[in-house]
Amino acid sequence: MKICRTAAFVLAGAFTGTASAAPLSPADRDTIRQQQQHLLEQSQQQRDELERATPLARPPQPAPEVSTPGP
Repeated sequence: MKICRTAAFVLAGAFTGTASAAPLSPADRDTIRQQQQHLLEQSQQQRDELERATPLARPPQPAPEVSTPGP
């Protein structure tokens, strides 16, 4: 959850100041791109770990029908 909050904070900060902010230098853009790529990789690792840690749920098996002899 910490990464989700961090990513949300970064994205919110990126959108709030873009209208009046000075243009970013190529170095700044590269730094931001690397940070975003790192966050994406961390998120993917978390998803992969959760998939491995979560057991697959098996659908319930139907109960076998018990036949009783007729009258």
